[in-house]
Amino acid sequence: MPLYKPVLRVHTSLPFSEDGYIITNNHVVGEAEEIIVRTGDGKEYVAKLVGKNADTDIAVIKINENNLKKASFTSIKNVKVGEIVIAVGSPFAIEQTVTMGVVSAKGREIAISSDTLPMVDLIQTDTAINPGNSGGPLINIAGQVIGINTLIYSPSGTNAGIGFAIPSDTSINIASQIIKYGRAMIPYMGVEMGENTSDVNGIFVSAAIKGFPADNAGVKSGDIITKFDGEPLRTNFELLAQMLRHNVADTIQVEVYRNGSILNLKVTLVESPITAQSTTTTTAPNQK
Repeated sequence: MPLYKPVLRVHTSLPFSEDGYIITNNHVVGEAEEIIVRTGDGKEYVAKLVGKNADTDIAVIKINENNLKKASFTSIKNVKVGEIVIAVGSPFAIEQTVTMGVVSAKGREIAISSDTLPMVDLIQTDTAINPGNSGGPLINIAGQVIGINTLIYSPSGTNAGIGFAIPSDTSINIASQIIKYGRAMIPYMGVEMGENTSDVNGIFVSAAIKGFPADNAGVKSGDIITKFDGEPLRTNFELLAQMLRHNVADTIQVEVYRNGSILNLKVTLVESPITAQSTTTTTAPNQK
């Protein structure tokens, strides 16, 4: 939901580290001029925005505190459809509200706007999520965070049993980049993707952009990328989801189908031109 007031009290967020770094949504804090965090014991802190990323809807803020109890995270790989999950947040500003449901699906993708990348690899849940839950955790019955609640599908604007969370894998990776660099650095391999009309599951490469990692690794037009870092691919969205779990400068083994043969190529990722040109981030605390 849009932010209209310049001063924001953040009730729905997630301690990422003991020394005051906190994960929330970009759409929660992105336009705030002042951010105030209230912890569960009622204490309030003035927070600063470390960095944000609209494409993943992740933001990191920091408070001056060194004794936070950081959250425990688990990978989307450990999450099963049908398992019980709990959302914690402040729907309609009713603080410390807990709702329960199940994981309805994994790997959902939603296009939010033409100005951002589609949101991919989302966890769908029927847990009651309403305005005010954004930025809060979706946890399993072991108390591990599986995702960050980000949006709902609802004609009325309130819970209709279809909510979405950003998986922990993406949240942790983007938050770590923001803390280190002051911004997210989305990895990029440089392929243009087309419709795959073959019987081979994978991503059809209509072009490997000259001078970028895929081209340098030997990927060619007409190839079908069947696996990325060992993970099978079926749709273009799945390739983007895998990218978001990795970092710039990572070298990834990519399996390619070409003319009846399987090739294994090594691609060293670079930063996406989209985030490299971004001006909507702040400066990391450890950088000048």
